[in-house]
Amino acid sequence: MRKLFHELAKPARHRRRVEHLLMKTTTGNNFNTNDMFLGGKMMEQQQQQQQQIRHHHPDPRDLKYMTKGWKAALKEKTIPESVHEASVKRELKLGLQGSSSINDKTIPTFSRGELPHFAGINTFMKAPYCEDISEVGKYDAAVVGVPFDGGTTYRPGTRFGPQGIRRISALYTPYNYETGVDLREQMTLCDAGDIFTIPANIEKSFDQISNGVGYIASTGAMPIILGGDHSIGFPTVRGIAAQTTKNIGIIHVDRHADIQEYDLDERMHTTPYFHATNIPNVKPENLVQIGIGGWQVPRAAVKEIRNRRTNVFTMSDVEDLGIEKVVEMALERAWDGCDAVYLSYDIDSIEAGFVPGTGWPEPGGFLPREALKLVGLVAAEGLCGMEVVEVSPPYDVSDITALMGLRICVDAMGAMVAHGKMGKHRHIIDKEFVPF
Repeated sequence: MRKLFHELAKPARHRRRVEHLLMKTTTGNNFNTNDMFLGGKMMEQQQQQQQQIRHHHPDPRDLKYMTKGWKAALKEKTIPESVHEASVKRELKLGLQGSSSINDKTIPTFSRGELPHFAGINTFMKAPYCEDISEVGKYDAAVVGVPFDGGTTYRPGTRFGPQGIRRISALYTPYNYETGVDLREQMTLCDAGDIFTIPANIEKSFDQISNGVGYIASTGAMPIILGGDHSIGFPTVRGIAAQTTKNIGIIHVDRHADIQEYDLDERMHTTPYFHATNIPNVKPENLVQIGIGGWQVPRAAVKEIRNRRTNVFTMSDVEDLGIEKVVEMALERAWDGCDAVYLSYDIDSIEAGFVPGTGWPEPGGFLPREALKLVGLVAAEGLCGMEVVEVSPPYDVSDITALMGLRICVDAMGAMVAHGKMGKHRHIIDKEFVPF
C-alpha cells in the first residue's frame, strides 16, 4: 500500500501504473476496504489537481507574471494611427479609388504607399522621396545612399548596396512588435536618394560624400547612410564633424581594423579610421572597434592601433564578457569627453554564413541576434549619424545580406525612438554649412 501512495503522488503520466497497483491491492490476499477507499480518494484528488493546473507556468497574461509578448500586445494599443490614416487618404487621392468590386475601400487603383509590398517604386521602406534636398531638414532622419566601391581591395559590388537594401526594405512595415515602436507614427523619415559619386576618382568621391552628408547633418536631420564600401567611413564622419565644434566618438563594428594609413597607395576601405581620427574633433581615444579578429587584419593596422591607443574588442572579448558588458565599456569610451557618437556598422562583422553578400567575408563573427542586440544597446544612448557598409548584392543569396543591413538601420532608429533619443543630437550642430 505504501508503494501505491508513492505512485499516487507522481504526475498523471503514472496513472496507468497506479491503476495496476490498485488492482493488485484489491485482488490480493490482504484486501482492505479502508485502503481501497483511501487509494481511490487520492486518485480523485490527483485528477482534480491535474484539471486545475494544466501548465507548468502561470498565465502569461497575469499581471504578476506577464510575458514580454503580452506586454507588447498591450503597448500596441497606445500607439497612434493618425499618420497611417492620413497616408491612406493621400494614397486614395493620388492613386484613384479602387474598382467597385474591391470591398476594402482603402485600396486605390494605383499603388501609392506601403502596400502591396511587391509593388511600387522603392524608396527606403517606402518613405517619402526628398527630391528637393533643401527640404531635408523637415525630417528627423534622412536615408542617403553612397553607391561607391572604388575603395574595395578584393570583391567589388557594394556600389549596388543602396539599391539592394532599398529593394528588400519593401518587405518591412514601420512597426516592430517586440519594441512597441512605429517609425511612421513616432518619427519622420525621408529618402534623400543617392550621392553622385565619381567611380574613377576616390578623392573626388570623398569630397562629394562629405558635401552630401555634411549638408544633411547641417539641417538637423540625422544621416542614415547606405554604403558602399568602408572607405566611405572617413568622408561620412568628416562631413558631420565639419558641422560642429563638439567632439564626436565612433563605435565601429567590424571584423577588420580599417585603420592603416594607405593600402595599394590609396585611401581604401582598409584605411578610414586612420584619417577619421586625424580630424580635430574626432579623437582616436574615442574610437571603439568591436568584433575585430580573424585572418584579415593587416599588421600595418595593428601598429596604428597601438600608436593611437584606440579601444579594441575582439570576438573573444565579446564571448568572455557578453554583449551587454562590451557595449557598456564601448559607450563609456566613445562618449568620454564627447557630445555625440557615430555608429559605423560593417556587415562583414556578422558570421559569414549569414551574410554571403559582402566583399571580405570572415567566419567567426556575430550571430544576427547578437548583432541586433548590440546595435539596439548602442543606439539607445543616441546617435548623430550611422552607416551600414559592405553590402554587395552581386554576391548575395536571396537578399539575406541586404535584409540584415536593413535590419541594422531600422533597429537603430527603433531603439532611439523607444528611448527618446531621436533628434537629440541637433544641439551639437553649431556651424554653418560650408561646401567641400
